[in-house]
Amino acid sequence: MMNNVYDALNQQTQSKKNNSVPAHKPRMSKQEYAKYMKDKRTSLFNMANEETVKVVSSPQSFLHFLDMQAKMDYTVTNILLIIAQYPEATLLKDFSHWQESKASIVKGSKGIEILEPYGEYTRRDGSIGISYNPKTVFDVSQILNGEHFIEHPPQYTSNELVSAIIYKTDIKPEVVSQDSKLPSDVYFDEQSQTVFVKESQQPFNMINGLLREYAYVECYQQGLSRSDASFVAESAAYLLSKKYNLENFDTSFSQGCMNHFNDMDQFTTKKELESIKSISNQINERIEHGLYALQQAKQDKKVERNSYTR
Repeated sequence: MMNNVYDALNQQTQSKKNNSVPAHKPRMSKQEYAKYMKDKRTSLFNMANEETVKVVSSPQSFLHFLDMQAKMDYTVTNILLIIAQYPEATLLKDFSHWQESKASIVKGSKGIEILEPYGEYTRRDGSIGISYNPKTVFDVSQILNGEHFIEHPPQYTSNELVSAIIYKTDIKPEVVSQDSKLPSDVYFDEQSQTVFVKESQQPFNMINGLLREYAYVECYQQGLSRSDASFVAESAAYLLSKKYNLENFDTSFSQGCMNHFNDMDQFTTKKELESIKSISNQINERIEHGLYALQQAKQDKKVERNSYTR
């Protein structure tokens, strides 16, 4: 009888051992962690490089790249990583930021890995480089009831957008008659340093034309001729048009995608994509300042009107 009691105790002890929580894996040493992070970064950079070739392989894939760049203000490298892993993404946040929004990630959702800058370092040649760490984010489509978290961009009137595009620019637009002999309805003339705008245009067409021609202006100020700047300027303008939800932008420029990137290696192609983003950023910075100035002017008028009614 006594032996049976001890047998029962031994069985319970053995059962507890079998069902116990697995021991935690030992922490990586500093050297192991550094190697892990280095390998992860290398893997992500390789993924971005591979995607670089894909996004310029057809007009459709190139326009999709520009669409994604317009939707999300990420680096070119991260846009390439997002397209490679989750091409339908629209709004990304990491786990902690979704938690702050009281959002729950759908069970089984796979995170999207991007590269987050975390500091600078000095290269051997004395130049400054940026260090990156892998970061996992999730798209709003991976969130329970994600439609409640979708951010709707502000809507602007045609007048507001036109005023913002030309805000504090050195090269001013000039309205000319409809029968003027210009190559297009909106046209930057290098010789006279003027952006000519034909009268009686549809608002969206005129705004798209202004975006295109001021992209040419930016390229011209960087020393590029109109013919050399053509593809980059059109791409940057299309990106801005999508960013501000405009319609009817002529996408025929994208047909020259494969020819434009034909002789470029991955590094040069990526630099060209970064040039497109840079041109659009320069114009967009002015647009944002212009829209802010308009908003402030409205606020000032509102305060002024209120002071009169007191």
